[in-house]
Amino acid sequence: MVQRSPMHFVLFPDGGGALRCGPPRRVLYFITRPTDTFNVDWPAVNSVSAEKPLMVEDWTLRVLETNADDSRWRFEVVGSQTGKDGEGVSTERFVSRSGRVVIEPTDYGVKRAFDLRHILTPAGFEVKWRVEPMFRDVYRAPRVADPSREESVILALGLANLEASALVEVH
Repeated sequence: MVQRSPMHFVLFPDGGGALRCGPPRRVLYFITRPTDTFNVDWPAVNSVSAEKPLMVEDWTLRVLETNADDSRWRFEVVGSQTGKDGEGVSTERFVSRSGRVVIEPTDYGVKRAFDLRHILTPAGFEVKWRVEPMFRDVYRAPRVADPSREESVILALGLANLEASALVEVH
């Protein structure tokens, strides 16, 4: 059996651009669906976006206080890499200090949940999501169980359709 070494892929769009300094860390991320509301099975926040480049990170929105009908939350946002990244209220557009978290006022699902169940979200309740990569820094060859089958591995998803070069380093 042949011993395989991990290979490191570094992608460079020809002609420069956002990816020229190594792996496609600036553009190839996705934000997972935020966790559910306190007592209804739909997301507490429908959509989280960003204005600044993302990185792999776990995020927590922690409710600090709510009003009588759950239509207004005061909250803080904390990232596992970024740390405390700001406080906001659900009736206003929230942009974290780092710019890695943006939540629009129309994206909160908690008032609708309160209208359905009439149960307030408690202070301290946490909404969580993650930022995940859509690329691989390191390729590890899969174990070949059946040599008659080809294995495919996605190195990057979401790259712009332009000419690019790949540098493969075998370690």
